[in-house]
Amino acid sequence: MTAVVGYMFVGGLVVVAVIALLLFLGGKYAPQLSASSDAKTALLLTHSSAFWARWPYDRLAAAPYAELAAEAARCELMVAGLRAAMRPPRIGAKPPSVPGDYLHRRLVAYEGMLDAVRRTMAQSAPPRRPT
Repeated sequence: MTAVVGYMFVGGLVVVAVIALLLFLGGKYAPQLSASSDAKTALLLTHSSAFWARWPYDRLAAAPYAELAAEAARCELMVAGLRAAMRPPRIGAKPPSVPGDYLHRRLVAYEGMLDAVRRTMAQSAPPRRPT
């Protein structure tokens, strides 16, 4: 009986040590993960702004289908990221540093851009191969 209790105690210590190690490593690498996310967001914004500089709303119908599809994918990623940033923080978590109304305005803007690109894509379907 005491051997079983001893094994349970040692097993419990191992579990606690593994959890502590994971928490330590998570805290150590969390800034790098957010920096990577910031770099990806900056890249998305750069490519998106270049697209809208080439193809403003009044010339969107003339944009190649492949560029429209790429911009739709970028807008979908931005909308998903903004929705994730707008989720309420967990209990005890640090409150967001960006005001919610700013995030909401950005979300509405990207949803509008995504809608415009999707409408244009629907009107100008990609060329199909003859069957």
